[in-house]
This record gives sequence, structure tokens and C-alpha cells, in this order.
Amino acid sequence: MPTSGAVGGSHAGNIVALLGLKATSTGDTLCSRQNPIVLEPISSYVPVISLAIEPVTRDDQERLGPALERVCEEDPSLKVHTDEGTARPCCPAWGVAP
Repeated sequence: MPTSGAVGGSHAGNIVALLGLKATSTGDTLCSRQNPIVLEPISSYVPVISLAIEPVTRDDQERLGPALERVCEEDPSLKVHTDEGTARPCCPAWGVAP
């Protein structure tokens, strides 16, 4: 049964949520400094779809770049590039087109 509150530690197989971590990102392994664990990064991200993004307003246009940068930091499978023909940002990634 799920519980919440402070815990002193956790063991392999447990699921733990942490808030407020500033220097971590998707794919990082958390461990003690005394017993470091280094895992090989996942490198098999192959996009299955590619969608163009078109902002609706000028305000959206200005916020789009920084927002996409933040999303790309959190999702290693997402790589944004600008389509040369349309000058729109394109996002090839995993998932299903809407």
C-alpha cells in the first residue's frame, strides 16, 4: 500500500519519489557516496514519429524554444531540429501521433 512521509533509506526493488533534486536528470542513478553505482546509459533511443510544432501566437513563439530545451533535458529520446523547408521545429521521438 502506498505511503508518504520521510524515510531513512530504501532498498533495491522499492519505488521512492524524491522532491527538490536540482542536479539530477532522467537516467541518473542515485546511490550513496560510499558505494557508488555506475550504470551504462541507454543509447538505443530510435524515434518512431516526427511532428512539426507551430506556435499559435507570437508569445508562444518566444516561449517555445526554452520550453523545448527543458523537455529535451527530461526526455533523452527527444531531439528537436528545425525543418529546413518550413523553418518549424520538429520533434522526432517515441510515441504515437495524436
